[in-house]
Amino acid sequence: MKCFFYLQKNWETLLAAILGFFAIIISTRYSGIGVSPDSVVYASVARNFHAGKGFVELSGIPIVQFPLFFPVFLAAVFLLTGIDPIITAPYLNGILFSIVIFCCGKLADQLNVKSPWYKRFLLILVVLSPSLLEIYKMIWSETLFILLSLLFLFQWQNYVRFHQPKHLLTLALIAALALVTRYAGITLVFTGCLLLLIDPALAFKQKIKHFFLFGFTAISLLILNLLRNALILGTVTGNRQKGTTTLTENLQFYGTTISGWLTIPETYVTIAFFIGIISLTLFLILFWMKCRNKAAIVSTENVLVCFFLTYAGFIIITSTISRYETINNRLLAPAFIPFLFGGSSWLVRILKKYRQKQYKLLSYFLFLLTILFISRSFYVDYQQYQEDTTSGIPGYSDDSWNKSEMVAFLKKHKEVFKPSLKIFSNDSAGMYFITGFKTLSIPDRHYQKEIKEYTSNKHHYLIWFNQTEDEELLSLNEIKQIKQLTLLYQFKDGAIYQSF
Repeated sequence: MKCFFYLQKNWETLLAAILGFFAIIISTRYSGIGVSPDSVVYASVARNFHAGKGFVELSGIPIVQFPLFFPVFLAAVFLLTGIDPIITAPYLNGILFSIVIFCCGKLADQLNVKSPWYKRFLLILVVLSPSLLEIYKMIWSETLFILLSLLFLFQWQNYVRFHQPKHLLTLALIAALALVTRYAGITLVFTGCLLLLIDPALAFKQKIKHFFLFGFTAISLLILNLLRNALILGTVTGNRQKGTTTLTENLQFYGTTISGWLTIPETYVTIAFFIGIISLTLFLILFWMKCRNKAAIVSTENVLVCFFLTYAGFIIITSTISRYETINNRLLAPAFIPFLFGGSSWLVRILKKYRQKQYKLLSYFLFLLTILFISRSFYVDYQQYQEDTTSGIPGYSDDSWNKSEMVAFLKKHKEVFKPSLKIFSNDSAGMYFITGFKTLSIPDRHYQKEIKEYTSNKHHYLIWFNQTEDEELLSLNEIKQIKQLTLLYQFKDGAIYQSF
């Protein structure tokens, strides 16, 4: 009965959640969920774990590059439904997105700003967010990580209300699960530790006690995950290269992503850089102002601001130190909701506090700006919807693969491959996705050990996809210089070779 009255009172939140679910279902109806190389790794581990083979990825090697919880989550869904994760993904992601939207409605209720229209605008912007829709149309660990980060924010409020160890341990457990969903979950640990240290309600000894209790519990699952990796393959997170982009470049990439969130068209490098600097500066000022007010230090707004700064800073710094994909929406998406809620609530609070004529004019301007923001988001979504429903979501489920001559051959003639021979490819994830065969990647040009191991494999198949361009891997010409290849099948978009 209480649940019924809550839903009746919060009908806007329920409606937004339902719309979010169907937005994902409709977007994926043409060719299914979006599938990237990372998606294939997650799905392959889930399949192998479900089959009792352990945490083994598509190449037959134990997974170490990614933490374990998301593949385990997919395997659990596989176990419950009996349906492959690639097939259930549109519905699973639709459910996750609807829960995230529902959590956003609850989060809006916890803000100091009490305005029904402000809450409705926030829900509309979340449902229409190109940033979040991109994430939930793919099989990515961010789909679960974003939900865990919101649960962390809710549990923090339970903790500061009572300051009891049981609430702190629940908070730490959520952070621990987020940390073995994505390594970037360490930002939740940083956020929690920082907030504990500045919580004015805790005595010094209690701060230290709760700090270590939270910190050690939050990293416990990660330590087990990394120990398992080290014992199995002798590496904690796989091969990692030093960063090749400068801090300035990463700030520019960060600014470009923020511009996309604001639906600002492609900007010049300099403008994107300054947008990035300005956004970080504004959030730092907000955090400083909140910390000056003891009553606001542990508020929902300040937790949102703190997490945004911690997460954005972590992505920018680690992208400079370590080499992985360029900062983009996927990497920063978990910070979108904190950016939206934390970055807008203070404006609404000022407008409600001051009702002079000049502030009313400002409120009209902000209202028009919000309508423009919503309109732009809808326009971007509509354009993407047109692409998704005519050619598929970019990745292994779009038309560039579904209508490929070579892909059609591989699907139809799996018998041409002898089970005794290994299969290598410049797109091992794509080959596995098409055939289900255990597929090894050709070596990275930066690792001589991998090149030597590949050279030692005298007799194997090489599947070459022309549409896959990865400058990190050996080129076909480089392989021909070190291996004797015999062409078995030639296609417009690739070829199948055998090495003797």
